[in-house]
Amino acid sequence: MHQSTYSSAGWESWGLAFSPAIPEGMPLLFDDDLLFEDSNGVRPTTVINRWACELPANGCPSPNSWPYYVRTVREWLEFMSEHGVSLFDTRRGLKAALGAYSVYRAQGPLKHRFEASTWNQNMGILAGFYKWAKDEEYADSEPFTYRQAVWAFKGQVRRGRVNSHEGARPSPM
Repeated sequence: MHQSTYSSAGWESWGLAFSPAIPEGMPLLFDDDLLFEDSNGVRPTTVINRWACELPANGCPSPNSWPYYVRTVREWLEFMSEHGVSLFDTRRGLKAALGAYSVYRAQGPLKHRFEASTWNQNMGILAGFYKWAKDEEYADSEPFTYRQAVWAFKGQVRRGRVNSHEGARPSPM
């Protein structure tokens, strides 16, 4: 799998009637064979690219953040692939992969370990990706469990869901 940055330079020579609606500088993923779909349908990299192109409209307007978001989902996909779990697997498969990923990021090779803040940031990105994928009907399930929470600030009360996996990273041994 390869990650590249989109540039519209020369789009007129691509045989298209209009410039693609892809944000300039957007990081995109490509499988080694450069196919976007196969006999199983649309490939995970294609779905990730569609999500990435909507990042500016979905709370991530900074081009400086886009590569990190795409890399986060790419690394999750690569980890799951090594364990026979697909990006849109069953909830049981996704949760098992998430448990293994948590241990890997806490106790695996030093260069792959995460600090708690990095873990939380990555879980927030993955949760956003899976919410988007469910809304777009690519995914039937997600690896996260949510609990209800209540926040109060200056007399205002807000209720919402909290991802139970943020802050749930095991301590390194």
